[in-house]
Amino acid sequence: MRRFPPFCTQNHTQKPYHNAKNACSLLRFDTHPLCALLFLLFLPSCTSPASPTLDDQLRLHHIQIKGTHNSYHISPNNGVKPWDYTHAPLTEQLDQQGVRKFELDLYWSPEHKRFDVLHVPGFDPHSRCPLFTDCLSEINAWSSKHPTHLPVFVFLEAKESSPPDGWDLYYQRLEAAILSVFPRKGLFTPDDLRKEHPSLQAALQKDGWPTLREVRGKVLFVLLVGGEKRDAYTKNDPAQQDRLCFVTAETNDPFAAIVKIDSPLGNEPQIQAAIRAHLIVRTRADSPEDEHDPKRLAAALQSGAHIISTDVPVPQAGTSYVVTLPNANPARCNPILAPPECTPQALEDLASTPSKP
Repeated sequence: MRRFPPFCTQNHTQKPYHNAKNACSLLRFDTHPLCALLFLLFLPSCTSPASPTLDDQLRLHHIQIKGTHNSYHISPNNGVKPWDYTHAPLTEQLDQQGVRKFELDLYWSPEHKRFDVLHVPGFDPHSRCPLFTDCLSEINAWSSKHPTHLPVFVFLEAKESSPPDGWDLYYQRLEAAILSVFPRKGLFTPDDLRKEHPSLQAALQKDGWPTLREVRGKVLFVLLVGGEKRDAYTKNDPAQQDRLCFVTAETNDPFAAIVKIDSPLGNEPQIQAAIRAHLIVRTRADSPEDEHDPKRLAAALQSGAHIISTDVPVPQAGTSYVVTLPNANPARCNPILAPPECTPQALEDLASTPSKP
């Protein structure tokens, strides 16, 4: 039987390994089979880097991430310029484009009893994942393989003006569809943020957003709705108890946690007010009306908004415009909120973390 090999270095956690080695040596059992077993038990401690992470210091609001608008979209090639863009499949966006936020447009199909994902029926219908549950399955599969990823935000827009069975049943079906794919433990919900506090706002004011350790590998669903659609889901309940989804709220709503401020140009005061209120802010770096204005992109990056949404996450033919986050990996430290010790690698570093099969 071989003796313990002396390969633990000062860059690794050595104590458990040396305790096992020394105990066996003192008892003159270092060639005994039981000592070899003891060595194997302590081997993970020897080979795991001891360098501390910042997962207990950095929090969710310290990030800035890139997302895609109409993330499922395929150009209809019908001459309508605002619709002339095509996104990669969701897995490719996650794996290769650094996307950590999706937006999906939903239509309930009474005939098939399912949610379909598309932009405009009959005119702009093409989708990378035509069925909502297919989109979810793709995201869940990637998430399961990369358990240390930053949270993935999934914004959901109910496109119907008034579902025939009413909004309550619509949202029951929506949450059931989510839970048909994702385990509850794979989600970060309003209850997870609120904990013992009476409201989301009280939780944010007292505790703020959770640490990265608490939210790694999670998915957050956000209803991109307002007015009657939002009221039907929130019931104006400050706690949002038992809900799976957050909603895009107004800054002073009692259930506010996430807000959308589409244009960063001219809305800097609103973004700053939302940040001071401890809210996650989603803004858009571009829109069809702006013709990919680089000033708008610069304003979005500098605003401190946490989520930068775009139709152009990678270079495209015919334009020099592309949305990239400076020094991102794929996220970057929020330029206004992140502490000095923050680094992009501390936020997420999947390259050094083996994926699960």
